[in-house]
Amino acid sequence: MKKIKIVLTVAALAFSVLFFRSQVNAAEPAGTIPDWFDPAYYARNNPDVYASAGDDKDALYWHYIHFGKNEGRSPSAAYNISGNGNAYIYLPTGVRFNGSPYYIMVDRTGCLTYVFEAGEDGTYSHLIKTMICSVGREGHRTPTGTFKIYEHTAKGGWVYMADGTYAIWSMRFRTGGYMFHTVCFKNKGDAQPIPEEVAALGSPASLGCVRLSVPDAMWLYNTVPDGTLVTVGN
Repeated sequence: MKKIKIVLTVAALAFSVLFFRSQVNAAEPAGTIPDWFDPAYYARNNPDVYASAGDDKDALYWHYIHFGKNEGRSPSAAYNISGNGNAYIYLPTGVRFNGSPYYIMVDRTGCLTYVFEAGEDGTYSHLIKTMICSVGREGHRTPTGTFKIYEHTAKGGWVYMADGTYAIWSMRFRTGGYMFHTVCFKNKGDAQPIPEEVAALGSPASLGCVRLSVPDAMWLYNTVPDGTLVTVGN
């Protein structure tokens, strides 16, 4: 029985890696692998992934974003633990500490949201969380620039969206209705979000807001305070 379980586990891993190899071009635009991810390090330290992904940098990165980070796998040798107990990657932003414990960056091209805390150098240089998101689609692009979170809305409860749907765990960061919030729910009180919106995470799909998975939006809402800087860029 144990041997059968091992075979099935290996087969499942092989299938998942083949699947994300087939999806990687659609999920992550070419050339968007960030400097903090070391494909060679990730492959060398995760032989189970390397067995199926090989040296395919895009596939290795896709695996880390979609599976590895939630499994506690290290993306590079720079991965460390901060004095606050947060696992982090040293990634200098050059943004000086301004009193807020966190700093947020949104990458419109990669559809990723990064959360930093201040490092020993007095800048926000500890990357503590990376989240897949959906930014504004064509005609509704999320505006670029540096803003501040200025309102945690409705105590994390239901907020009516412009398209007639609902979201929770919402935070406003720019006038004009731009927020971080969950992927949307069809009806107020629904237990599960709209499946198509969940599937769209990792691509431009919103009306301008930054959509996150329900767990990620809840974490962000309950972690970062009003006044947190937000930079949206390409």
